[in-house]
Amino acid sequence: MANIFIFDTLMSSYIHPWRSSIEEGKLKILLDNYERRVGILYEYIIVWKREASHPYLVREPKGVVVGEVILDVPPDVVMVIDQYEFAPRKNYRVEEKIRLENGNIVDAFVYVWRGDNVHESEEEFKTLLPQDKIPKWASKELEESE
Repeated sequence: MANIFIFDTLMSSYIHPWRSSIEEGKLKILLDNYERRVGILYEYIIVWKREASHPYLVREPKGVVVGEVILDVPPDVVMVIDQYEFAPRKNYRVEEKIRLENGNIVDAFVYVWRGDNVHESEEEFKTLLPQDKIPKWASKELEESE
C-alpha cells in the first residue's frame, strides 16, 4: 500500500485560479474511500498554466505546497492515478517526505511535471500558494522532526 500526496484537482475541493471558483475534486468517488490528512511538501511549488486543465508540481528550493495525503492506497488505484496524472509521459512519480498536520513525517508518492522552466513566461503561470497562506504549523523545517 502506498501514500499519495495530492495538491490539485484530486483534493476534496480546490480553487481554480483562472476561474476563481471552488470546484469539487476529480476522481472523488474513487478517492473518498481512503483516509486523508492535510500535509506539507517542501521544496516544490504548484503552477497552473493558463490553458491547462490541471496544475503542475515543480521543484523550487524555497517552495512549500499544502495538500492532502491519501493513505494506504492499493497498487491498482495508484495505477488509476498514474493514468489521470499522465505518468510517466507528462509527470513522473517520485517518493518524497511529507509533514502531516500532527507533525508526523510520512513517505508519499508525488507527481512532478516534466515540462520546461515555468519562470520563462510568468503571465502563462500562476503559483497557487502565496507565502502568507502557508499554515503556521508548516513553517518548521522538515529536518527538525527527522
